[in-house]
Amino acid sequence: MGILLWIIFGALAGWITSVIMKTNSRQDTIMDIVLGIVGAVVGGLLMGMVGQSGVTGFNLYSLIVAVIGAIVVVYVVRLQTSATKSQTSEYLIYYIFGALEILLAFRLVLKLMGAGTTSGFVRFIYGLTGFFILPFEGIFQRAVTEGIETASVLEPATIVAIIVYACLAWGIVKLVQIFSGEKRQG
Repeated sequence: MGILLWIIFGALAGWITSVIMKTNSRQDTIMDIVLGIVGAVVGGLLMGMVGQSGVTGFNLYSLIVAVIGAIVVVYVVRLQTSATKSQTSEYLIYYIFGALEILLAFRLVLKLMGAGTTSGFVRFIYGLTGFFILPFEGIFQRAVTEGIETASVLEPATIVAIIVYACLAWGIVKLVQIFSGEKRQG
């Protein structure tokens, strides 16, 4: 799916989830989109654990998978009962970007170790993270070291992506704090 379809898909899945979980009045369109996209990733991971396919495109099955994943995300966020609305948003942002950072770190290590794409796990990590490193491809050249059985690849684009997404998460959280108008302790 293209980026525009992901946004539309995320908005639809997030809105359906917000109606089911009764968070619609506290949630704007941006949060619907974020929740729907994160729900698609989480739902895909959950479906993969039970041997089913995750999000396969813009179709009913994928929408159901995304809504299931988004419900899980809302449930986890609700466990933070003492959090204010902006703190809940901050937790969600750090959770999303933290999960992305972990996946990118897996990609970096797998590439460095020369992991083969015959493994389903390796293909999954490469496929999922490939989209997120695209903006950083070509900044630096890849370094490849040929071994007897495999090639070790240093992918600078992955390192740059890890740094940029960490800074982006911090910046978004700071904006949420500024726009929330809530006074901070300490």
